[in-house]
Amino acid sequence: MSTQEHLPELVIALQSKVIELDTELKLENENKRSHVVGLQLQIENLLEDNNKLVEVIKGLDPTNPILQHLTL
Repeated sequence: MSTQEHLPELVIALQSKVIELDTELKLENENKRSHVVGLQLQIENLLEDNNKLVEVIKGLDPTNPILQHLTL
């Protein structure tokens, strides 16, 4: 068999590989998106916790020497 006779088989094999790689890429992108969303939620939670902590610190005795070095 010549290369031309194998050409349709090669094309089909390449198309299958392209589909496989495209599927892998989509899965990787979805995983990365999920990871980013998770990180964004963690950041939001940390910011919320930070704001609560700032409010607690503001409510403490301002004459406390430890607090005099904090800038809020």
